[in-house]
Amino acid sequence: MDKGIRDVLQIPELFDAKPVLMRAYQAALKKVTKPHGHNQDYVTKATFKFLMIYMRLYYELWEDFEDMQLDGDRRISEKEFKNGYHILVSDWKLKIDDPDATFK
Repeated sequence: MDKGIRDVLQIPELFDAKPVLMRAYQAALKKVTKPHGHNQDYVTKATFKFLMIYMRLYYELWEDFEDMQLDGDRRISEKEFKNGYHILVSDWKLKIDDPDATFK
């Protein structure tokens, strides 16, 4: 996967987002109903479509998460949430009337 993203697709931003790739791969594997010997080690024809879907979704979430981050610790503090909850409202169409209550 790494080699394909780096060398074939040439998307360095995605290549550097390892948590996105790992979560997308794990989610795609769960969609395959009949796992076989090497399915856990390779992207198969059965998992490819799901992998593409999950990579896009998780990367979009990752980008919004990164936009909300102030200190880069990969956690959203209450301050970061209050400063960035508008991203969730505009991009993800979540209804957040009270950011304090929602965070808690």
